[in-house]
Amino acid sequence: MFHAYNYTCSCGASMEDYFHDTRDGDPPEHFDCPRCGVAGALSRVRVYALRPFGPLWSKIDDMEARMFSAKQRRMGMQIRSNKDISAWENEQGLFRPTETEQRVWSEESRHDGCIIRKIQRESGSEAATDYVDTTEIMDATGWDKKETEAWKERQNAVRIDPSAFEPAP
Repeated sequence: MFHAYNYTCSCGASMEDYFHDTRDGDPPEHFDCPRCGVAGALSRVRVYALRPFGPLWSKIDDMEARMFSAKQRRMGMQIRSNKDISAWENEQGLFRPTETEQRVWSEESRHDGCIIRKIQRESGSEAATDYVDTTEIMDATGWDKKETEAWKERQNAVRIDPSAFEPAP
C-alpha cells in the first residue's frame, strides 16, 4: 500500500509525495520549501491511501534492478515516486518523448519506409541502400545532397590496388 501526502507552505507552495508503507518507514512531517527556501517550511497536511496497479507499480522491482546496482539496493536506494524515476532519467541523459513527438517520429518512419520501398521496387536494392546512406550522412553532417554526393565520389575515387597485398615472390 502506498500513501500520498500533500505538503504546503505558508508562501503558497505545495507538493505531493508517495511513500510505500512497508519500505519507507515513517514519512517526514516537513520538507524544505523549494519556492521560499525556508528549511522545513513544507508541512504535511493530508494523507491518501492508495493501492497501486498497472505497469509502473507492478514492475517496480524490475525497474529498481535496472536503475540501481545491487550495492545501491543494499544501501536502501529505491523508487519512491515518479520524481525518483525522472531524476534518474535526467542523470542518465534520457528523456520521455511527448505524444506529439512520438506521433511525428512514427509518421516520419512510415514515410521513410514508403520511400525506401518505392526506390527498391523501381531501382533495386542497391539504389535503396544508397538512398539510406545518403540521407543518414545528410542528417548527421547537415550537408545538402550535392555536398554528400561530392564526398561519396571522393571516397569512391580512393581505391586500394589489390596487387599491393599479394605476397612477394
